[in-house]
Amino acid sequence: MSLTAGGGVNRPLRQCRRTDQPGAHASTGARRARVPADAARDPRIDPARVGFLGSSQAGWIIPAALAAAVPGDARFAVVLSAPATSVGLEYAYSAATGDGIRPHDALSPEAIDARVDAYAGPQGFDHVPILRALKTPTLWLVGEDDESIPVRHTLRNLRAAIGAGAAITLRTYPGANQALAAAGGPVPYWTDVIDWLRKERILQ
Repeated sequence: MSLTAGGGVNRPLRQCRRTDQPGAHASTGARRARVPADAARDPRIDPARVGFLGSSQAGWIIPAALAAAVPGDARFAVVLSAPATSVGLEYAYSAATGDGIRPHDALSPEAIDARVDAYAGPQGFDHVPILRALKTPTLWLVGEDDESIPVRHTLRNLRAAIGAGAAITLRTYPGANQALAAAGGPVPYWTDVIDWLRKERILQ
């Protein structure tokens, strides 16, 4: 489990923690799928409120971890600025956009979409079928101007998964980038996270 606590609007998460992976650096334990179960054995942690929070590549890792976990190990998941596409499609998109660092001869958004739509290379890991079967309540946040992930394809796949009955709540932020910041500054996405956690009875 990797949850970050802070001041201000993050304060309700003050009992969460952020650690190295089990078995890495100073952390004890083994690198395996049952990290939530390990956390639940910590007497300082309420086992009914253990979950995942992650960004970017976590869009692939968290759903796979939830699929591999014993039911009930994780109560929730929060995913920020992460692709809901195959690895290959995401790489094709990042190559077309410069991963958000646009050169002077950058492709237009229409040209980028056309290139990604035409991609026929290796797909690599594809977790879209896992998303459709997701039963753990999951909040997925997407900045609509994120040039690091294929936003249009991600939203399409998430909405299809929701339509198929997946326990996913989707929030989008017009003008927001990979950091969930817009031209006027950061968007108040932590408010949405905290409101959702309260709705799911994770936070009081």
